[in-house]
Amino acid sequence: MSGLFVALILLAGPPDDDAVTIDPPDWNTARVVPAGTRSTKLFDVVNHGSAPVKVLRIQAQPGLMASLDHWQIPAGGKVRLTLQLQPPPPPPGLTAPYRGGVALVLSAGDPVRLPVSCLVGPPAERPNRELLPAVARAGRYVPHPGEHPVYARLFYNGSCRLCAKFVREVIEPVRQWFADAPVNIVLCDTTDRATVDLLRRLKRQYGIAEVYDSYYLFTGGRVAHGKESVAQHLVPFVTAELRSPTPEPREPTGADTDPLRGLTWLGVLLAGLVDGVNPCALATAVFLVALLTRLGHDRRTLAGAGLAFTAGVYATYFLLGLGVLRSLAFVGRNVKLYQALDLAVAALALGVAALQVRDVLRLRRGAPTRELTMQLPPRAKQRLHAWMREHLSRPAAVLGALTAGCLVTLVEAICTSQMLVPTLAAVMRAPAARAQATALLGLYNLGFVAPLLAVLLLAWRGVTSERMAAWARRHVVSGKLALAVLLAALGAWLLAAPR
Repeated sequence: MSGLFVALILLAGPPDDDAVTIDPPDWNTARVVPAGTRSTKLFDVVNHGSAPVKVLRIQAQPGLMASLDHWQIPAGGKVRLTLQLQPPPPPPGLTAPYRGGVALVLSAGDPVRLPVSCLVGPPAERPNRELLPAVARAGRYVPHPGEHPVYARLFYNGSCRLCAKFVREVIEPVRQWFADAPVNIVLCDTTDRATVDLLRRLKRQYGIAEVYDSYYLFTGGRVAHGKESVAQHLVPFVTAELRSPTPEPREPTGADTDPLRGLTWLGVLLAGLVDGVNPCALATAVFLVALLTRLGHDRRTLAGAGLAFTAGVYATYFLLGLGVLRSLAFVGRNVKLYQALDLAVAALALGVAALQVRDVLRLRRGAPTRELTMQLPPRAKQRLHAWMREHLSRPAAVLGALTAGCLVTLVEAICTSQMLVPTLAAVMRAPAARAQATALLGLYNLGFVAPLLAVLLLAWRGVTSERMAAWARRHVVSGKLALAVLLAALGAWLLAAPR
């Protein structure tokens, strides 16, 4: 019986797996397909068998649409398959592969599949020609005798792709159209901190301080803001200014609401002085004097070693501050990132101020200093003192003191930078102070080492380290309280500054 079944199969012949095929067998585009565009391609569905085949349904994956001109494929014949490709968009600014396909479910045999693959790019840009003034679409402006020079400023966000496209397709043709006239249209990128400060000042002058837009145009006494308004008024404003210039409005008296404009040299010096009486820094200075005295150095060596220690502290703290300034200037190129940094530094200043107040309350209740939060970890303090004992006992005490000053400053930066960073952030936030940031940093460091110099002077005049340590212990509460007040003021300053 089984032999007869095999014989019947052999007589019927092998199954025809390729009775229906699609020509071409796949769709693989070599070019990048912009997201949002639709591509169409025609395919032949061929029936190689001896019996007609019916297509029951079409299964298409997302991004594809398929249709047949006939659902019945005659024996030895073919039908037309129309395939439309509209792939989903990739992540913003990226190019991503797309893989899909369609399957024809047949009345006989397995489904026939057509794979589709391509690279999907960002959406195709549509030109801003509808915003381009008609007069600037061809030719050039013809100057007239007696025209006045025009200076116009256009503010836009250079990091925005659409803003850059607007400038390229609308503003640049207008600049070319006025090429033969005394017109200077300056592009101002608001990703720069100085440009943001200028824009803020101009908005106050023109009475639009409360207006927030992506584009601003200022020329003479005229102003426009918003994409459509700038595109509409750019040519008329410049043309009117050529023939009848108008003066810029004056900035209203008292209109400067920037609370950081009052940041003075005295304020920076005071911040450095308060940072210098920080218990972390002052305790180390007293320990230095006690160690030099205990090692039996004379007054001359004590003075030399103390000045070398001070020089090491000043130089290292200045370099650390310079690094902070450079970092703030780099971050300042991106306005949004700089605003986020402002908020983070303000939160840091207010948080540290709160911790200093908590330490003050603990001291008021009689808690020992080892339980304070804002201080160097005891283990780090012990290692630092051990290193200083080893190196300052050598004959080259001055060189050891210089090295100790550098090392102490690096270790104590964890504790002392709580005032330095907010102060420098405030300096970089104030337009008037930013240009003198390096000099203000030097002044801050002078205030920072002033308490150290006072300790050395007292030691040179014979005041014992025990008396100085007792004085420091008595005034640790007032020192922490002053630090908390200044930090809270800086934090509030940064939060209140206009952005």
